[in-house]
Amino acid sequence: MNKKKLRGFTLIELIVVLAIVAALAAILIPMMIGYTRQARAQTAIANAKNVYSGAALALLDMHTNDEEVMSAGDSDVFMGANSTVAQTSSGTQIDISKFMGEDFSGYYGFKISADGNSVEYAVWSSKPINATQVGIYTEDQILASAKSQCIGSCPVE
Repeated sequence: MNKKKLRGFTLIELIVVLAIVAALAAILIPMMIGYTRQARAQTAIANAKNVYSGAALALLDMHTNDEEVMSAGDSDVFMGANSTVAQTSSGTQIDISKFMGEDFSGYYGFKISADGNSVEYAVWSSKPINATQVGIYTEDQILASAKSQCIGSCPVE
């Protein structure tokens, strides 16, 4: 009798290996999704800080050069959509490329204080900011919106 010895894995061994791989995937995939969300949130916050800094620089430029870069008022919320031109809530357009940079992209909004001396808040989002969202919001409302819409927020401290 000539017996050939078969080499390879048995069905049981393959099932055990697949079960181990499935268990590892069940543990690791949710962790990776959490890290991805956290990274997106950190990116949004960093972008919001850039928007805030840019708005503050433009405000400083307005005060030092006596140029009408932006007007102050209770309802002046500036917003833009992947462009270097921002539109105020009253419909006036201003060029923001000199303080946001030519290659800035994303949707943003910021509010100048009524006295024109400070930036009250800035937000950034990967989603468009539409006209119904333009208004005066409290810090709590901004943070709630940031959490619900995945928007980064940078209120004045």
